Amino acid sequence: TSKKEKFIAQCIIPFMTCSARLPVYALLIGFMYGDEKPLMAGFMMSLMYFGGILIGSIAARVISSFVKDTSKPRLLMELPLYRRPHLSVILMASLSKAKSFVFKAGPIIFSLAVVLWFATNFPRPEVIDSSQSATEIAQHSYAAQLGKIVEPVFLPLGVDWRVGFGLISAFAAREAFVSALALVFNVEAAEGEAQTQSLISTMKAAHFPDGTLIFTTASVVGILIFFMIALQCTSTVGILKREMGSWKPALLQLVLSNLVAYALAALAVSLLKNMGY
Repeated sequence: TSKKEKFIAQCIIPFMTCSARLPVYALLIGFMYGDEKPLMAGFMMSLMYFGGILIGSIAARVISSFVKDTSKPRLLMELPLYRRPHLSVILMASLSKAKSFVFKAGPIIFSLAVVLWFATNFPRPEVIDSSQSATEIAQHSYAAQLGKIVEPVFLPLGVDWRVGFGLISAFAAREAFVSALALVFNVEAAEGEAQTQSLISTMKAAHFPDGTLIFTTASVVGILIFFMIALQCTSTVGILKREMGSWKPALLQLVLSNLVAYALAALAVSLLKNMGY
């Protein structure tokens, strides 16, 4: 394939729904429909998949109009010979791919993960006693402090700094959004289904200081749209840097995708609020 086609493919792959998004989708769709409307919940989950494909298609068309390439696009697909696989060949190929990932993308992913872990766990309160919950301790972290400072940025999405803390934590890994919400809303139930149900119950009662509910149909749809479009995964950024050979296109994609996701999510929240949702 041409360099243009390869570049476009690298840019739109993050829009495709991955397993890391599924816990977030499951939580938010479960909040909207619960167990009462399984068909609607399934339809909404399918919509998130097809929405990612649609956004990727639109992005590919836009990028194609800006990226110039004089070479003619060609598709050359060599069909493999049908033969019994050799274990030694499989092991060597697997080791080669694993080595390439660990030594090229691994250091980048590890460094970004350490920075985000540090931001969500430090600084600790000067005095910690047994009466303090994990939530109270986490509210002193740099990520929580940043969430409080930039709370006005999250208000157009219909959420407060606590959900903003979850969105910031999601840059370490998208699925971390669920555990971050459980932490900041002081949900200490057992892991798994029990924690999810407790978190959903807590979300339904969460409100702003003026008593307005935080999690409404409008705000939840806004978060879903944000997660569907935004590039948040540090491992993906690391791989993009490795494949593109430079930080510039990887960081540019990170910034642009988050800006577009934010704008569309804020627009959806505004429209749904005006419609009474």
